[in-house]
Amino acid sequence: MPVQTSPMQAPSTLEKLVAPLAENEFLELLRQRQLMHLHDANHHFAPWLNWPAFRRLIERGEYSRDLGHIRVTKESLDVPRRNWEIDDRVDADKLEYYLGKGFGLHFNHIEPFIPPLDALCQQIKTHLSERANASLMITSGVDGLFKLHYDDSDGCMVQIEGTKRWLIYGPTVLHPVPGLPNTGRPQGDPVFDDVLEPGDVLILPAGYWHHCQAGPGRSVHLAIAFTPPTGWHAVKSLFARLLDEEPFRRPLTRAARPEEAAALEAELKRHLLLRISELDLDAFVAKWRN
Repeated sequence: MPVQTSPMQAPSTLEKLVAPLAENEFLELLRQRQLMHLHDANHHFAPWLNWPAFRRLIERGEYSRDLGHIRVTKESLDVPRRNWEIDDRVDADKLEYYLGKGFGLHFNHIEPFIPPLDALCQQIKTHLSERANASLMITSGVDGLFKLHYDDSDGCMVQIEGTKRWLIYGPTVLHPVPGLPNTGRPQGDPVFDDVLEPGDVLILPAGYWHHCQAGPGRSVHLAIAFTPPTGWHAVKSLFARLLDEEPFRRPLTRAARPEEAAALEAELKRHLLLRISELDLDAFVAKWRN
């Protein structure tokens, strides 16, 4: 049995999170978006993130109730909030009840409530200029939280308690971003079919389709998402500024004459070219990080 470390020893830096990999080895995996399974690599979060400890956080009313921060779900079918809230507060007994019925609990953006995770996510932002957030997944029974799907962020998964079988398929699109049209489900056999034990770490690149099945009893895993800025994000931010420019708010169907429509088209193109010429990717990355 591995020796449980004290909560104060939970990793708060990327270097400690990915050990025994060197940080530069992990960053190369991120750059190439390569899948990797590290056996028995990280037991440090167990004192913070086992279910009894997290349940106490909820019972004290310290965890967020913002929309989407708590989901009770099974294979992507959510239980309505009214079924697990009482008097405008989260009912931990109801969450326990649904766990016993084979549903899973998904706690999103937990980092503000777990000091080492908060420090870790802040360090990732400053060190890599990428956004980072942490989620906790708790399941019982073989059904997964979500149907077969892929994420548009890269993930570092740490198995905290119990076991979880991961079926992972190769990407059907490279470098996915939010809002990308459906590319169709993967074909063929999984590229990874293995069980994560407590302390195992899985580096799951964006775009890899996956589905999880818990082993006997309760399974808990931590997911740390890395979301890098892309050219698409930069262009979207550029277009958002165009709302301040009156020509982009004019109706295209209400020109009195063809010459007016042509003049508007020319003006829009001129404004677009001007804004594109002003695009500063270094400044955008700094803004993304902050």
